[in-house]
Amino acid sequence: MNQYIMKYTLLLTLLLTSVVNSQNLSFTYKKISNEKIEAVKLDRIKSVISSIPQVSYELIVNDSISSFTVIDKVYTPDFNKGAISYGGGSNFYVKKKNNELQSLESTSVFNDNYLKKSTTLTSDWKITNESKMINGYICYKANMKREKFLLKATNSKNPEIKKIEKEIIVWFCPEFPYSFGPDEFFGLPGIVFEAYHSDGKVLFAIDKIELKSNQKIKATPKLKLITEEEAVKYTLEIMKNNLN
Repeated sequence: MNQYIMKYTLLLTLLLTSVVNSQNLSFTYKKISNEKIEAVKLDRIKSVISSIPQVSYELIVNDSISSFTVIDKVYTPDFNKGAISYGGGSNFYVKKKNNELQSLESTSVFNDNYLKKSTTLTSDWKITNESKMINGYICYKANMKREKFLLKATNSKNPEIKKIEKEIIVWFCPEFPYSFGPDEFFGLPGIVFEAYHSDGKVLFAIDKIELKSNQKIKATPKLKLITEEEAVKYTLEIMKNNLN
């Protein structure tokens, strides 16, 4: 019983201090691969998967905005940088307004950098009664189906854009009443503790929770804004030009 009293005392202290002093909460995440490395054929992908345990991310939040970015650190000499973005892990900047969340995601199209914009409604989520304990906190399961634009390359000489629907699944914690989470997983009445795509290869999982009075939410880079569909179209145009 004492550990639960300590947990709620810490939680209450964090939240009250955050509100009174306008401080930010910091959540550290790790990324876990669901793939069995021995079943992977390509050495390049094996190198990426074996490097994933070294990667960690920081989500900094207050009532209305958040930033989710990779934590810079010194990696081992054999670290593969592809592990940072493999299965997700782009820099995300989210702003909440009423029941709508506007996000900006750092992305690149053949070495040109952009901010990919999108909007998520809190009503898009389906919240279930299914629950489980994560790091000593009760979390609830929710899911959403989201449209994605991909390049369909069945014919390498004539690639085309394909629109698909993907399901994303999260476990969120209402004890931290902020509508943010790692990567593209946000928009719920609580911080997302775990998240993954139903057909995905990695899982984002909460690792550490801190109150950081001197930790500012990362500034959004000044880059050209595009939509996800436009990003795929740019890629398609460049591919076709290269083929020609």
